[in-house]
Amino acid sequence: MNWNLCEIDYLNTYFYCLFCSLAKVNNMNIYCVDDSHLHISKMTEVIKAVCSLKDISDYQLIECSDASQLIEKAKYYPPFLITMDINMPSMDGLSALVRIRKMYPSCIIVMVSSESKDVVKRLCTVDTKKHFDADDAKKQEMLDKVITRVKSGVKEPGKINSVLEACASLGMDPIVVAKNYGADAFISKPFDIAEASKKISSILKV
Repeated sequence: MNWNLCEIDYLNTYFYCLFCSLAKVNNMNIYCVDDSHLHISKMTEVIKAVCSLKDISDYQLIECSDASQLIEKAKYYPPFLITMDINMPSMDGLSALVRIRKMYPSCIIVMVSSESKDVVKRLCTVDTKKHFDADDAKKQEMLDKVITRVKSGVKEPGKINSVLEACASLGMDPIVVAKNYGADAFISKPFDIAEASKKISSILKV
């Protein structure tokens, strides 16, 4: 059977793309998302310890300095595991959490942060406190509306387009919100590398 050059080029391109696609699937993409280089460095040590404990060698470690980088890179390199800070510029970790859950429901997400309900106090202004007195059902309804907007990736002028900002506006604990919307675990900063490694290892099903 004779092949012309166009057919050969097509087959070469096809098999190259197939190889790249399989490589992305087989290689575990592990993300460390934090705007602090120090914490990324520490979490990198944790990830290496976890992979050693679980005998994982076929992984790629991807560092992101904010959650918007995570969203963009995840389109091309599907995440197996994400460790992520909550309070970051550009996009907060809670907003990224709900978007990644929509994109990759089975991805393992570990929130790593020093934030608690104290973050709400820091983010609050006179304007953002107006919903503090709403009942729990009303707060949940308002939070769900924000999360629907965030999942769509469309920012509406004059409205809250960040899940963390919504927590501040509603007086809700960001850690509780993270757990309710898909975080698999939470590690508090500052953390011990050995203890953090054990915690993440315990939730990996590999």
